[in-house]
Amino acid sequence: GGSGYLNFHLNYSAGTKQILESANKLEDRYGFAKAEQPKRIMVEHTSVNPIHAIHIGQARNPALGDALARMLKARGHSVVRHYYIDDTGRQTAIIAYGFSKLGMPDVKGKPDHFIGQIYSITACLVEIQSLKKRIKLLEESCSVNDDLQKLKTELDEWISIAAELEGKYPDLFSKLLEEISSDADPDALVNQLLQKYEKGDEKAKQLIRNVSQLCLRGFEQTLSRMGIEFDSWDWESDLIWSGRVARVVDKLSRTPYVKMKNGTLELDAERIVEEFDLRPLLGVSSEYHIPSLTLTRSDGTTLYTTRDIAYSLWKFEKVERVVNVIGAEQTLAQLHLK
Repeated sequence: GGSGYLNFHLNYSAGTKQILESANKLEDRYGFAKAEQPKRIMVEHTSVNPIHAIHIGQARNPALGDALARMLKARGHSVVRHYYIDDTGRQTAIIAYGFSKLGMPDVKGKPDHFIGQIYSITACLVEIQSLKKRIKLLEESCSVNDDLQKLKTELDEWISIAAELEGKYPDLFSKLLEEISSDADPDALVNQLLQKYEKGDEKAKQLIRNVSQLCLRGFEQTLSRMGIEFDSWDWESDLIWSGRVARVVDKLSRTPYVKMKNGTLELDAERIVEEFDLRPLLGVSSEYHIPSLTLTRSDGTTLYTTRDIAYSLWKFEKVERVVNVIGAEQTLAQLHLK
């Protein structure tokens, strides 16, 4: 060969013998190159919100995450598999509200399927009530504009969804419609339940935890069929009750990058990236404008990414490296998190 090349000829007889002997000796460890410096690694994956069954669009991450964890372990790393339970989002409060309206019913069928049915109907009915209220306020103020027409169009769409849900789950729909219609402002009650839960109210804790655990039981049944298990189930609410999330908000609030806007705390992510020249590190083009990150709602409750900041800090206290297996729809949230 010419310059820069090395030619060789394989002795197939000797090579085959060595390969077979090696495979026989190493068994299922054959083909895996051990890491020179094993690390403590956490792989967080799946982490589907406990509000409905895992659907086909979410089935990719459990397979990817578990396969990655197994490969890292095979290389000699100390690997822990974590599931992050988002039990403090508004969706969780919606399902808990609907479940309570049914009088804490016994589960019928697979738990996550049953919870998903209640969530779909409750979310739909709460939204319809909210839209009707907003439309009424605009009509009473004689404010006939594009906003009113948009709300009416949106209401028609939700009523169509309600009809579809009633056809699928007539008994469940009828009971929830009767109970939710008796509340003057279901939307406000959902928000109140979420606020109480974040503050650690015992009744709210018992309700939301019980409903979430029912759904998670269904997840475990599904994942076990794929041979997927977790070493730890991490509750988002525990981060809040421990004060970790509040400390993150407090520390960020003391920086010049956080401002109060319309009652909410906002982090100027664009300014941080520019001042610290982070675009090359984050792989963000100079043309892309990074939106601000809302840290808290006007009622004081926190948002998902804010809580995820506290969770990420907690994870790095436990291990040397963290791998998050997350869908592409979380790209902006992950950019804010970094």
